[in-house]
Amino acid sequence: MKNILLDFCLVLLVLMLAGQFLNPDYLKTEQQKSALDSFNQDVRQGQTLQSSYLSSRVDEENQVSQFVGEVSDLSRQAISNTVYFFSGLLQNLFES
Repeated sequence: MKNILLDFCLVLLVLMLAGQFLNPDYLKTEQQKSALDSFNQDVRQGQTLQSSYLSSRVDEENQVSQFVGEVSDLSRQAISNTVYFFSGLLQNLFES
């Protein structure tokens, strides 16, 4: 039982870390920072604008983000069901 709880906690930790790095807001801010740095470097060097820079406007999600969203929803449901299962199991053990 101890190993199962430890494995569950490690999987939860991995999901939380992956969720942090796959968070659309985090990725968008990092992309904007890199585009701003690139723009500032071009301005410092006196270069003219030859390429377009990153826009913060995104109209629709691509297939990868839709897939990650579905996986995220499934993992949330799996975690929720697992928590309900173990809480019911523990409740039945302590009631008897």
